Amino acid sequence: MQEKEAVAILKKYAPNPKTFQVILQHGKAVQQVAVIIAQDIKRRRHKVDLQLVKMGCLLHDMGHFWYPPKHPDVIRHGLKAAQILKKEGFPKLAKIAERHIGVGISKQDIIKGKLNLPKRDMLPKTIEEK
Repeated sequence: MQEKEAVAILKKYAPNPKTFQVILQHGKAVQQVAVIIAQDIKRRRHKVDLQLVKMGCLLHDMGHFWYPPKHPDVIRHGLKAAQILKKEGFPKLAKIAERHIGVGISKQDIIKGKLNLPKRDMLPKTIEEK
């Protein structure tokens, strides 16, 4: 996926132009930092899919279109983004979106915190997810 396609997906699901811009600008800010980190990882001779990282940054918070920051179920925004990205045919990006909630949440934390999330581990596994 290229950035143009990621932006088109954001635009497709955005409820309005203002919210689209907020999520896009946040994604780009996250992307700037993540690219620096990913490039450092590559310099240390580890494999990292830089394009996947870039697109994951742009799309990870699209679930806020349904669950904005003050929504009582805001914690579900990563799941919603994952659902949409799976539907759009991007399962790796879906994992990034799902597993970024709280920088990853364990099944035990979900149960203990009585969080409105599926009772399963949602911890980042790949370098790109982290």
